[in-house]
Amino acid sequence: LRIHLARCCNRNEGYWEESESARDERGNTLKEIFSMSHEPSLQKALGFVREVCQRYNSDQQNGHILCLAATTTTTQESGYHYENSANGGNYTAMYDYSPSMITGYREWLLQRYGSLSKINSEWKSDYNNVNDIQPVNTSYPHSENKRWSDWYVFRHNALKKFLDGVSSSAKGVNGSYKVINDFGSVHDGLSFRRATFAFKDLARNTDGTKINDSQYFSHYFSADVLRSNMGTGKWIMNEAFREPGLSQY
Repeated sequence: LRIHLARCCNRNEGYWEESESARDERGNTLKEIFSMSHEPSLQKALGFVREVCQRYNSDQQNGHILCLAATTTTTQESGYHYENSANGGNYTAMYDYSPSMITGYREWLLQRYGSLSKINSEWKSDYNNVNDIQPVNTSYPHSENKRWSDWYVFRHNALKKFLDGVSSSAKGVNGSYKVINDFGSVHDGLSFRRATFAFKDLARNTDGTKINDSQYFSHYFSADVLRSNMGTGKWIMNEAFREPGLSQY
């Protein structure tokens, strides 16, 4: 059972308003997906998860549902999206840079470090006001700087809050629902944009992890990455897309 919380680009009007939507690193809004840092939108999404679980509860009771996942991107995956479009073309991007996300990030930094002076010391920066702080984007050249890891951890925490909410919402309706995280990948070049590298932590309160590998990946390797990290009793799944003209073995 896939509970899709996003929309395609030609069917997004009136679904997520601009104030609810995620923004990429250029500041462009993607109205197909909501910002997980926007609390009213988050609660609206989790409320819909509960409604769907209630709607299909009889099917769950009768053993007709294997598992469920809530997806947040236009590609029907959980996590942050990794591209946007402008002037008739697509470009690779990172999310989420919405106002609520940036405000939450600044508050989180003060809690993490205790003061602006400590942030400056750890980041090797010279901010005079915490409201001047902006998250790094993919053009920031110093990957060793804590600005990168702090931004990734904050994005991870926001995603985990959502995924934990999905699990608790579904199991609040019926504790027998098997809830999985449905990611595009957890180890490819886009996974840092998706914020799915720490999939083990993201799955602590769910029943497993599913990925949707490219047909060009080694599915043996992908399965081993999941199996060696997920722990006893956790489900692992890989959805391999059939591509005409390629070997089916």
